[in-house]
Amino acid sequence: MTTAPLVSTRSSTTHPNGGLPPTMSGGPRTDQPRTKPPSSPELTALKIAYSDISTIAASLEEEDSWLPTRCLGWTVRDLLVHLLSDVQRALVALASPAAGPADVDAVTWWTAGEPTDDPGFRELRNLRAISGAWELDDLVRTFMETTRAVVGLAARTPPEALVATRGHVMQAVDLVTTLAVKAAIHHLDMVLELRRPGPRPEPLALVRCTLDALLGRPAPADWPDERWALLGTGRVPPGGGERRALGAAAARLPLLC
Repeated sequence: MTTAPLVSTRSSTTHPNGGLPPTMSGGPRTDQPRTKPPSSPELTALKIAYSDISTIAASLEEEDSWLPTRCLGWTVRDLLVHLLSDVQRALVALASPAAGPADVDAVTWWTAGEPTDDPGFRELRNLRAISGAWELDDLVRTFMETTRAVVGLAARTPPEALVATRGHVMQAVDLVTTLAVKAAIHHLDMVLELRRPGPRPEPLALVRCTLDALLGRPAPADWPDERWALLGTGRVPPGGGERRALGAAAARLPLLC
Protein backbone atom coordinates (compact mmCIF):
# COMPACT_ATOMS: atom_id res chain seq x y z
CA MET A 1 0.00 0.00 0.00
CA THR A 2 1.38 3.39 -0.94
CA THR A 3 1.64 5.63 2.09
CA ALA A 4 0.25 9.12 1.72
CA PRO A 5 2.73 11.94 2.42
CA LEU A 6 2.70 13.01 6.02
CA VAL A 7 0.83 16.19 6.87
CA SER A 8 2.14 18.42 9.64
CA THR A 9 -0.45 18.62 12.39
CA ARG A 10 1.12 20.96 14.89
CA SER A 11 1.42 24.39 13.39
CA SER A 12 -1.35 26.38 11.75
CA THR A 13 1.29 28.75 10.34
CA THR A 14 2.92 25.98 8.30
CA HIS A 15 -0.10 23.83 7.49
CA PRO A 16 -2.28 25.32 4.73
CA ASN A 17 -5.30 23.40 5.96
CA GLY A 18 -5.40 24.89 9.42
CA GLY A 19 -3.29 22.32 11.27
CA LEU A 20 -3.81 21.11 14.79
CA PRO A 21 -2.99 23.14 17.91
CA PRO A 22 0.77 23.44 18.46
CA THR A 23 2.30 21.11 21.02
CA MET A 24 3.66 22.90 24.07
CA SER A 25 7.33 22.13 24.53
CA GLY A 26 10.45 23.17 26.35
CA GLY A 27 12.17 21.93 29.49
CA PRO A 28 12.16 23.55 32.93
CA ARG A 29 14.43 26.52 33.62
CA THR A 30 17.67 25.52 35.26
CA ASP A 31 17.34 28.22 37.92
CA GLN A 32 13.93 27.01 39.07
CA PRO A 33 12.85 23.86 40.93
CA ARG A 34 12.00 21.05 38.55
CA THR A 35 8.24 20.84 38.09
CA LYS A 36 5.87 18.68 36.11
CA PRO A 37 5.91 19.79 32.44
CA PRO A 38 2.74 21.49 31.20
CA SER A 39 0.22 19.36 29.36
CA SER A 40 0.05 19.74 25.60
CA PRO A 41 -3.25 20.90 24.07
CA GLU A 42 -3.70 17.42 22.64
CA LEU A 43 -3.22 15.71 26.00
CA THR A 44 -5.51 18.22 27.69
CA ALA A 45 -8.20 17.46 25.09
CA LEU A 46 -7.79 13.72 25.61
CA LYS A 47 -8.01 14.05 29.38
CA ILE A 48 -11.20 16.09 29.06
CA ALA A 49 -12.71 13.70 26.50
CA TYR A 50 -12.10 10.61 28.63
CA SER A 51 -13.17 12.35 31.84
CA ASP A 52 -16.47 13.45 30.32
CA ILE A 53 -17.27 10.01 28.90
CA SER A 54 -16.38 8.48 32.28
CA THR A 55 -18.77 10.88 33.98
CA ILE A 56 -21.55 9.84 31.62
CA ALA A 57 -20.74 6.15 32.08
CA ALA A 58 -20.75 6.45 35.86
CA SER A 59 -24.24 8.00 35.74
CA LEU A 60 -25.80 5.21 33.67
CA GLU A 61 -28.57 2.99 34.91
CA GLU A 62 -28.88 -0.47 33.37
CA GLU A 63 -31.71 0.62 31.06
CA ASP A 64 -29.68 3.63 29.90
CA SER A 65 -26.90 1.33 28.74
CA TRP A 66 -29.21 -0.29 26.17
CA LEU A 67 -30.34 2.96 24.53
CA PRO A 68 -29.44 3.42 20.85
CA THR A 69 -26.60 5.65 19.68
CA ARG A 70 -25.77 7.38 16.39
CA CYS A 71 -23.86 4.24 15.33
CA LEU A 72 -26.36 2.05 13.50
CA GLY A 73 -27.41 -0.86 15.70
CA TRP A 74 -25.05 0.05 18.55
CA THR A 75 -26.26 0.60 22.09
CA VAL A 76 -24.56 2.82 24.65
CA ARG A 77 -22.87 -0.17 26.26
CA ASP A 78 -21.71 -1.46 22.85
CA LEU A 79 -20.08 1.88 22.23
CA LEU A 80 -18.48 1.91 25.67
CA VAL A 81 -16.93 -1.52 25.04
CA HIS A 82 -15.70 -0.31 21.64
CA LEU A 83 -14.08 2.72 23.27
CA LEU A 84 -12.54 0.53 25.97
CA SER A 85 -10.93 -1.58 23.26
CA ASP A 86 -9.42 1.56 21.73
CA VAL A 87 -8.15 2.73 25.13
CA GLN A 88 -6.53 -0.66 25.73
CA ARG A 89 -4.88 -0.43 22.31
CA ALA A 90 -3.52 2.98 23.26
CA LEU A 91 -2.10 1.62 26.50
CA VAL A 92 -0.20 -1.02 24.55
CA ALA A 93 0.95 1.52 21.94
CA LEU A 94 2.34 3.94 24.51
CA ALA A 95 4.30 1.06 26.01
CA SER A 96 5.59 -0.02 22.58
CA PRO A 97 8.49 2.20 21.42
CA ALA A 98 9.08 1.90 17.69
CA ALA A 99 11.91 2.56 15.29
CA GLY A 100 11.24 5.32 12.81
CA PRO A 101 10.32 6.82 10.60
CA ALA A 102 6.66 7.47 11.28
CA ASP A 103 4.44 6.38 8.40
CA VAL A 104 1.20 8.05 9.57
CA ASP A 105 0.28 11.11 11.60
CA ALA A 106 -2.87 12.50 13.23
CA VAL A 107 -4.46 13.18 9.83
CA THR A 108 -3.25 10.35 7.58
CA TRP A 109 -4.12 7.80 10.27
CA TRP A 110 -7.76 8.16 9.26
CA THR A 111 -7.03 7.21 5.66
CA ALA A 112 -4.29 4.64 6.25
CA GLY A 113 -4.75 3.10 9.66
CA GLU A 114 -8.31 3.27 10.97
CA PRO A 115 -10.57 0.52 9.59
CA THR A 116 -14.13 1.68 9.00
CA ASP A 117 -15.86 -0.85 6.74
CA ASP A 118 -17.90 -3.57 8.44
CA PRO A 119 -20.39 -4.69 5.78
CA GLY A 120 -21.34 -7.86 7.65
CA PHE A 121 -21.79 -6.06 10.97
CA ARG A 122 -19.22 -8.49 12.35
CA GLU A 123 -17.86 -5.97 14.85
CA LEU A 124 -21.36 -5.17 16.06
CA ARG A 125 -22.21 -8.84 16.56
CA ASN A 126 -18.97 -9.41 18.44
CA LEU A 127 -19.49 -6.26 20.50
CA ARG A 128 -23.02 -7.24 21.42
CA ALA A 129 -21.86 -10.60 22.70
CA ILE A 130 -19.06 -9.01 24.73
CA SER A 131 -21.02 -6.01 26.01
CA GLY A 132 -23.91 -8.20 27.10
CA ALA A 133 -21.56 -10.28 29.23
CA TRP A 134 -20.24 -7.28 31.18
CA GLU A 135 -21.79 -6.19 34.43
CA LEU A 136 -22.33 -2.47 33.92
CA ASP A 137 -20.50 -1.47 37.09
CA ASP A 138 -17.47 -3.56 36.09
CA LEU A 139 -17.46 -2.13 32.58
CA VAL A 140 -17.61 1.45 33.85
CA ARG A 141 -14.90 0.87 36.48
CA THR A 142 -12.59 -0.78 33.93
CA PHE A 143 -13.12 2.05 31.45
CA MET A 144 -12.37 4.70 34.06
CA GLU A 145 -9.26 2.94 35.37
CA THR A 146 -7.88 2.28 31.88
CA THR A 147 -8.46 5.82 30.61
CA ARG A 148 -6.70 7.23 33.68
CA ALA A 149 -3.77 4.90 33.00
CA VAL A 150 -3.56 6.02 29.35
CA VAL A 151 -3.63 9.71 30.24
CA GLY A 152 -0.98 9.17 32.92
CA LEU A 153 1.30 7.23 30.59
CA ALA A 154 0.81 9.75 27.78
CA ALA A 155 1.79 12.56 30.14
CA ARG A 156 5.11 10.81 30.78
CA THR A 157 5.79 10.10 27.11
CA PRO A 158 7.65 12.72 25.04
CA PRO A 159 5.32 14.03 22.32
CA GLU A 160 7.87 13.23 19.61
CA ALA A 161 8.40 9.64 20.80
CA LEU A 162 7.56 7.03 18.18
CA VAL A 163 5.08 4.29 19.05
CA ALA A 164 3.67 1.32 17.19
CA THR A 165 -0.02 0.57 16.74
CA ARG A 166 -1.97 -1.54 14.24
CA GLY A 167 1.07 -2.07 12.05
CA HIS A 168 1.87 1.64 11.83
CA VAL A 169 4.39 3.96 13.47
CA MET A 170 3.40 7.43 14.66
CA GLN A 171 4.47 10.09 17.12
CA ALA A 172 2.92 9.89 20.58
CA VAL A 173 1.31 13.32 20.15
CA ASP A 174 -0.40 12.11 16.98
CA LEU A 175 -1.67 9.00 18.75
CA VAL A 176 -3.06 11.17 21.55
CA THR A 177 -4.75 13.42 18.99
CA THR A 178 -6.46 10.51 17.21
CA LEU A 179 -7.66 9.15 20.55
CA ALA A 180 -9.18 12.51 21.51
CA VAL A 181 -10.84 12.86 18.10
CA LYS A 182 -12.36 9.39 18.28
CA ALA A 183 -13.53 9.92 21.85
CA ALA A 184 -15.21 13.23 20.97
CA ILE A 185 -17.01 11.73 17.98
CA HIS A 186 -18.25 8.74 19.96
CA HIS A 187 -19.28 11.08 22.79
CA LEU A 188 -21.62 12.69 20.26
CA ASP A 189 -22.83 9.23 19.27
CA MET A 190 -23.42 8.17 22.86
CA VAL A 191 -25.65 11.07 23.88
CA LEU A 192 -28.15 10.68 21.02
CA GLU A 193 -30.91 9.64 23.46
CA LEU A 194 -29.16 10.21 26.77
CA ARG A 195 -29.88 13.48 28.50
CA ARG A 196 -26.21 14.27 28.96
CA PRO A 197 -23.96 17.11 27.76
CA GLY A 198 -22.01 16.75 24.54
CA PRO A 199 -18.24 17.06 24.13
CA ARG A 200 -16.43 20.15 25.41
CA PRO A 201 -14.65 22.64 23.11
CA GLU A 202 -11.13 21.23 23.51
CA PRO A 203 -11.72 17.78 21.95
CA LEU A 204 -14.17 19.21 19.42
CA ALA A 205 -11.49 21.66 18.29
CA LEU A 206 -9.22 18.73 17.45
CA VAL A 207 -12.05 17.10 15.48
CA ARG A 208 -12.52 20.31 13.52
CA CYS A 209 -8.83 20.67 12.72
CA THR A 210 -8.60 17.03 11.64
CA LEU A 211 -11.64 17.34 9.37
CA ASP A 212 -10.30 20.59 7.90
CA ALA A 213 -7.01 18.87 7.11
CA LEU A 214 -8.79 15.91 5.51
CA LEU A 215 -11.00 18.29 3.52
CA GLY A 216 -7.97 20.25 2.33
CA ARG A 217 -9.30 23.60 3.51
CA PRO A 218 -11.12 25.03 6.54
CA ALA A 219 -14.84 24.54 6.73
CA PRO A 220 -16.86 27.78 6.98
CA ALA A 221 -15.97 29.53 10.23
CA ASP A 222 -19.63 30.06 11.13
CA TRP A 223 -20.24 26.31 11.31
CA PRO A 224 -20.17 25.30 14.98
CA ASP A 225 -17.56 22.66 15.83
CA GLU A 226 -20.24 20.14 16.80
CA ARG A 227 -22.14 20.63 13.54
CA TRP A 228 -18.98 20.20 11.47
CA ALA A 229 -18.11 17.08 13.47
CA LEU A 230 -21.52 15.56 12.69
CA LEU A 231 -21.35 16.56 9.03
CA GLY A 232 -17.74 15.58 8.44
CA THR A 233 -18.22 12.12 9.93
CA GLY A 234 -21.48 11.40 8.12
CA ARG A 235 -23.64 11.47 11.25
CA VAL A 236 -26.01 13.98 9.61
CA PRO A 237 -26.44 14.91 5.94
CA PRO A 238 -25.51 18.41 4.81
CA GLY A 239 -28.31 20.88 4.20
CA GLY A 240 -28.62 22.79 0.96
CA GLY A 241 -26.53 25.74 2.11
CA GLU A 242 -23.91 23.47 3.63
CA ARG A 243 -23.70 21.45 0.44
CA ARG A 244 -23.23 24.62 -1.61
CA ALA A 245 -20.51 25.81 0.77
CA LEU A 246 -18.65 22.52 0.38
CA GLY A 247 -19.08 22.40 -3.36
CA ALA A 248 -17.66 19.30 -5.03
CA ALA A 249 -16.13 18.26 -1.70
CA ALA A 250 -19.63 17.38 -0.41
CA ALA A 251 -19.38 14.15 -2.40
CA ARG A 252 -16.35 13.14 -0.30
CA LEU A 253 -18.29 13.03 2.96
CA PRO A 254 -17.80 11.33 5.34
CA LEU A 255 -14.15 12.34 5.67
CA LEU A 256 -13.77 9.92 8.58
CA CYS A 257 -16.16 7.55 10.33
